[in-house]
Amino acid sequence: MTNPRYVVPEQILFITRRVHRRRFRLHPTRAIRQLVLYLLAVEAERYGLEIHGAVCMSTHYHLCATDKLGNYPKFLRSFNSTLARALNCRQGRRDAVFSPVNKPH
Repeated sequence: MTNPRYVVPEQILFITRRVHRRRFRLHPTRAIRQLVLYLLAVEAERYGLEIHGAVCMSTHYHLCATDKLGNYPKFLRSFNSTLARALNCRQGRRDAVFSPVNKPH
């Protein structure tokens, strides 16, 4: 069993999330850039995160943010799931977009 996350308000976060099997699902087209930026803005506003920087590469993304209200697990769940569903719809696929966070040993 993994240890619980330590979540407190005003925590500064550096978040990285990889695409499943390191496929190029986030390739830098205009539509995907707009999708990521839009979802990032909407979810950050909804869950009270202040985004300091974001980098989206073909196989992963990085975020640097301050969690004002202690809601970053909810933010990540909502952002990742909405982004995955939008990418699957846009790319005509039905498989996993992001790698599992906890890999079995």
